Amino acid sequence: MANIYQKFKKDKLKEVILYILEKTGDISYYQLMKILFCSERVNLVACGDQITDLKFQARQHGPVPNELYSEITKAQDGNDSDLNGIVEIMDKYTLHALRKSNRDYLSVTDMESIDKGINELNGKTYEEVESYLHDDVYNRVMKSKRRVYSLIDIAESGNASDSMKNYILENQSISMSLM
Repeated sequence: MANIYQKFKKDKLKEVILYILEKTGDISYYQLMKILFCSERVNLVACGDQITDLKFQARQHGPVPNELYSEITKAQDGNDSDLNGIVEIMDKYTLHALRKSNRDYLSVTDMESIDKGINELNGKTYEEVESYLHDDVYNRVMKSKRRVYSLIDIAESGNASDSMKNYILENQSISMSLM
């Protein structure tokens, strides 16, 4: 059962990436990672759950989903990557979609959150995006030993209500007990 779920989540992430590229056109992988963070944040604040299972780490230039960054690096180096066949990496930094997204993987709220995540960063320069995402939560996570955002950290970054943060914690507790 866990393998089916993991495959679905991996496939869904591909479709999320393609959906973002449909909406934005070719973008840098930096922009993609920041849009993903903002989209996850919007979804956590609104719905109490993630769109993907990405884990974000606080790094010098803001939140980075390590697993995706690793796949991008593999693809840049011409190695086998989960991104092969869905995106082309042009000029080492720019992602270009090789097909349209399969929206059957995405819920209406997923797409709404992604659209809001895109709009949140629309028109901002690299420096503005970095400054925008270097909020109090980022600074706290950067000072922690592992530098990994919890779901509550991401939700707090989006100014989630206490009741939503409690809902997220309850869902995490239930999910952990089912594993």
